[in-house]
Amino acid sequence: MRERKKTSGGKPAPMNGISPVATTAAKRDPGPEKPDEMSPDSMEFLKAVDDYRLRHSRPFPSWSEVLLILKTLGYRKVAKPTPLP
Repeated sequence: MRERKKTSGGKPAPMNGISPVATTAAKRDPGPEKPDEMSPDSMEFLKAVDDYRLRHSRPFPSWSEVLLILKTLGYRKVAKPTPLP
């Protein structure tokens, strides 16, 4: 097995350019890979984001734009916030 190079901070450098944080996040929630595994709500949201991106020539909408897309779909805050899972 190859040994990792040390960075200037003394921590191991990521192998293959992939951050350990990124791989941990992917293991936590990979999400459905195929459209037929997604809920109708997820598909509606993805289509709305894609339509917005194409209409406004934006490869990546900002978080404010994502919130606007959600509100356009009819989502509203109706309950008190709860902690994230």
